[in-house]
Amino acid sequence: MTASQRKAIFGIRKSLGMSDDDRRALVLGVTGKESTKELTDRETEDVIRELKARLGGETVPPEKRNPKAYKPEVPGMITNCQKGKAFALLHDLKKYDETPSEISDGARMAGIIRKELKITAYEGDRLWEWVNAEAAGKLIETLKGYVNSAKKKAKGDGK
Repeated sequence: MTASQRKAIFGIRKSLGMSDDDRRALVLGVTGKESTKELTDRETEDVIRELKARLGGETVPPEKRNPKAYKPEVPGMITNCQKGKAFALLHDLKKYDETPSEISDGARMAGIIRKELKITAYEGDRLWEWVNAEAAGKLIETLKGYVNSAKKKAKGDGK
């Protein structure tokens, strides 16, 4: 991603009044990737095109953006917004890690899903395969609890 593309993404996001969580959810929904740092040139342009569309311009239909990444939402299952929120909370949680982990975000999320929801989850394309909307809500609340506990521990209140 070039500096001008980065400025475009963050400038349009600001014009739209989007939060960082909303931006992450948009990137995940358009490309299937968690971070703007992971985007290819084509995916970056797709994100910029979608942001411009939200400002009132034209957009590429979702099925043509990146066919491998596009997965339409299934009624009753986790939504793209919930996925984005879960990864945003995981990112917040990583700020409080005492030692940086070599485990990928996807592997860490899969472990949390298995532990907390008792649902089979694998890193990669099958991460959210069995997570329904209700379980996604529980996952988000659990992650919020993890972040709050980590904050308290970092401040010295959790001892």
